[in-house]
This record gives sequence, structure tokens and C-alpha cells, in this order.
Amino acid sequence: MKRVIFLFTTILLFTACNEKRIDDDMLTGSAMAPQISSLSKISGVTGDTVVISGQGLSQASSVIFGSNGAKIISQTDQAITVLSPSGTGSVFVKAFNNIYGSNELAFTYISSPRLAGTSLVNIQGRIFSIDTTAMYPVGPGTTYMQLTFNDTIASQPPLNVYFLVYDVNNPYLTFKPVLANDNILSKETVPAMAVRKSTGTATYFAGTNADMPATGYPAHWNTLGPNQGLVIDRQIISSPTPLKTTAQANTVIDAHIFFENSKKPFIDYALFSGWAKSGALFFPLDGVNRYRDAYQTNLITSSMPHTNQNNGGVDAYIDFLNGNSYGPNSMGQDINTKVTRLATQVTNSVLPANGMILTGHVYNFTVLTSLKVNDNVTVNVDVRPQRNYNRPFDQMIGGRHTILRDGIISDTNWVGNMARTAMGVSQDGNTAYMCVVDAGGTDTKTLAQIMQLYGSQFALNLGGGNESTVYVKGGGFNNTGLMNRPNGATTPTALVEGIFGVSSAPADANISNFTPTLSKIRMHVGESTDFVFYGLNQYGLVVNSALSGVAISGAANIGSLSGYTFTASTKGAADITATYGGKSSVIKGVVE
Repeated sequence: MKRVIFLFTTILLFTACNEKRIDDDMLTGSAMAPQISSLSKISGVTGDTVVISGQGLSQASSVIFGSNGAKIISQTDQAITVLSPSGTGSVFVKAFNNIYGSNELAFTYISSPRLAGTSLVNIQGRIFSIDTTAMYPVGPGTTYMQLTFNDTIASQPPLNVYFLVYDVNNPYLTFKPVLANDNILSKETVPAMAVRKSTGTATYFAGTNADMPATGYPAHWNTLGPNQGLVIDRQIISSPTPLKTTAQANTVIDAHIFFENSKKPFIDYALFSGWAKSGALFFPLDGVNRYRDAYQTNLITSSMPHTNQNNGGVDAYIDFLNGNSYGPNSMGQDINTKVTRLATQVTNSVLPANGMILTGHVYNFTVLTSLKVNDNVTVNVDVRPQRNYNRPFDQMIGGRHTILRDGIISDTNWVGNMARTAMGVSQDGNTAYMCVVDAGGTDTKTLAQIMQLYGSQFALNLGGGNESTVYVKGGGFNNTGLMNRPNGATTPTALVEGIFGVSSAPADANISNFTPTLSKIRMHVGESTDFVFYGLNQYGLVVNSALSGVAISGAANIGSLSGYTFTASTKGAADITATYGGKSSVIKGVVE
């Protein structure tokens, strides 16, 4: 109670400061200076939306919280909406119009969403207790975490949160996207992708779903390929949609995660460029393996075995000339081809065995029909990050909106409660995070703040709903790798794209360590839990999904053990100790 009274008194004191405080530099102020009268909230966390009310605010060019600039979302003469920047303690908020500064109002940072003196956290106004129910290695430089966020106030179901945390500097770790069955017109589950792509030298050991499928196209366009483009090994599988400046400024545009050297992830916007030329004829290309809209000419490659267009256009079949191909490392390279066939008013043209198709809309007839059989055609398609234009990358996936940037939660929020998937990066770029929230679902602001709580400073929202899937090789339901429960089920949903951590560690079936699959259990009197243990090799990979010979002891004050089964009998808390090969691990037991 004393702690609550102190916090309330502190806020009252700062409220009083807000009514009167004017800096010395405002004593020579002008009627042209902006004036602020109130803040929509006087305390909060980094990334909160704050509405500043006053007069003369339409000309304000910047707003500061202490010494840090805030991002302006919208403004009128009477109000400015901003996102609170990073900060600590109590600071003063001030608006500037390039010449004059306003009066100041106080804002107090809740230094952490963790509530002082408790184990509770404040996530977007909901107070949660957190149980870390699992945490163990699953591969080179990679840790799996499973958490339960229990709402302590509202009668709402808990949030099940799953993290894959990667040390991107591990020498055996890279990242790779996977296209369903290597075919844009196909779907495949995340576990099936990992199994299919793994080889003796590359194990796709942990990952999630990635971009959501493209939707909203005409009925004849039935592909469900990646919505925002896909690059694998410097080959454009599908191109991103055009970047719109207004949408980018409001952070509502679909963004991308790029992987430098298949390792270091960074979030940016993707820019596509493409062209084709034959003699004096030169024309732009609008996309790769995407729906061909009015006035557009697209390139169709082997990732899409037929054009899947309506019959309102013209197709130019082009075969590769000697030594040329469209494959890994072809992005940004000249590809020399020869026209072998021209067809008009065709539907669903099938790709040639040794080539590609240039497909043009009916309005572009004069472009492609200018070509003739046996004409040589050079094609070049490229993708670049917009803000890091010359930064090299090998892999790229798309997503739905940046939800966290420089530690600031985006004001763009998908408010519906649904399962969510996101990928994030630490401030220094050395740690990558894949996160899934299911069991009741959540909005994207809550997802962003959960990722921020565990170290992510940048994050991109990916596909969600039934598609949200977490995979760990050798683990999960019936050892299928399925760690979560998509839509409450034990069967993963087939989708268009996944993103994985890939191990290049040497094959090793020897058990070097072990882990319980649960690090904390909550039970009621009379309930039983069966413990499962994994055997891990020296690189952290699961090599035994049902380890035997583990000795278990403890917790006699709250229940009893029989083999690997614990039965709760008395309310309380105790540690259960598991030992194998001279190593021990503790499981926290709570009986309620």
C-alpha cells in the first residue's frame, strides 16, 4: 500500500508542475511560440501514444521528451499525436516550431513494464504474471523459451508465448527462408518444410511461419504465394510490391527482413527494379512471379510452373542462352535469353523447360509483340533495401508492418485478438528473435511489447492466425517438431513460406547434455504430469526425444513421484531435481 501511495503522490506532484512550469528560455517568448496545455497521459513507457493538446501546434516541427525527439504521428493546431521516445525517470515535454519553444509539461517514464517489488509486468495496460515453463538449447547458439502470461486482473485466458532466440554470430548458424514445395502455387506445413529441406550438411532445426499469402486478387489468380516478396540465395522468388511514401511515413506499409551473409538480420523496405532489352527495344519489368495488372509486364520463372494469368495478354517464351540461368546469385545480373515463341490471348502458359516467360497485359501488346522469334533478350531483375541500399544480403522475407523500431512500439496496431508471429532483432544486430503468441491471441502492440521485454529493439509482424507455427527438430507434439498448438490443434496448417535457423554443425548423435521439456509446472491437487527429457548433442540439437535413465527426486512436500510421473497432493511450491550423466536440472513445481 505504501508503494502505491508514493507513486500516486509522485504523479500528483508532476501534475502540479505541469500546470505552471515555464523555462527561462521562454521568458523572452513570443505569441508565435506554440503553447501546450495538457498531455493525454503523464506517465507511461517507451513507445506509448501521447496526445499533446494546446494552441499553435500545427507549425510545430519537433517534440522532445527530455533530450530525445519524439516521432510525430499527426498534428493539428490544437493537438499533436506522438510516440514517446526512449527515456527514464521524469522528463519535460516541449514542442518547437523551428524558432520558438513552447512551455513544458512533465512526463514520467515507467522505467520497466515490470512492476517494482513484484513479479508482475504491465503489457499495454494488462497486468500479467509470467511463468517460464520451458527454456533449453535447441541448436547452435539457439534457445527455445515457452512462457505463460497470466492475466491477474481480467478474466481472460492466458497468453502462450514461444520464443526462438538466436546468437547470429554462432559459426554453425545461418538463416534460410523456405517456399512451400519450392512452388508459389503450393502450400506446405512448417515441419514438412524443415524435413524436406534438411540435408547431411544443412539441418533446418528451428523456425516459424513467415510471410502471409497474397490475397485480394481476381478469381482467376488463385496463387497464394508470399504477399510481400521472397529472396532465397540471391534469387528473387517473388518481387515485393511497390513502396508508397505516404504509407512508409505512417509505418503501415509492409516491410521486410533481410539477412546479410544469411546471418545478420535487419529490417528495411524492399525496392524492386527490373528491365528487359532486345536491340533498340527497352522496357521495364514490373514484377517477378506476381499477378500481372493493367499496363504491366512481368517475368515468370520456374518457381511458378505456369503463368496463372487470364487471357487478356501476350506471352513471350524465352530460353536461356549457353551458360545463362535464373537461379541462386542471379539477382541483379544480366541473363541472356532467346525468344522461342510468342502467344497472344493465352491462359496459364506452361513454363519452358529451359527458360522463362515475359507476360504482358493486353495494354502492353505493342511491347512484347515487337519481339520476334530468335530475337536475343537480356533480362535483369534486382531487389535492394531502401535505407541500406548498398548493404549486401542473401535472403529476404516480407511481413505486415514494422511493429517495433529503435525500441519504440509502432502506433499501427492490429487490434483483433488472434495468434501472431513476428521476427525481431536486438539493437546491436547480434541476437535474432522469432516469437509466436497463441492461446487466445493478442494485438500487435502487445506482441511488440512482449518482444521488447525480452530484448528485441526492432520487430516485424509476420503471418498469423492458424498459420502461426513454432518448429523445433525432434521436439514438440509426438516429436513432430510442432511446439505450439495452431488454432488449438495438434496439426500444423499448410502455408506458403517459413523461416528457419539452419545448422551446418557436423553430424553428432552423442548425448552431451539433457533437458526437461518443462522448467516450471502449475497444477491443482490430484492432477498428474508426465515429465519428458531430451538428449542434446554438443551443438544443442535434440538427438533423443525420449531420454531414459534420468533420476528424479524432490517435492515430497507437495506430491509424489512414480517414474517420470508427478502427482500433486498438497498446495505449495517445491523444486524437482532431474539428474543425468552427472548433470542436474531443476523443475519448479507449484500446486494451487
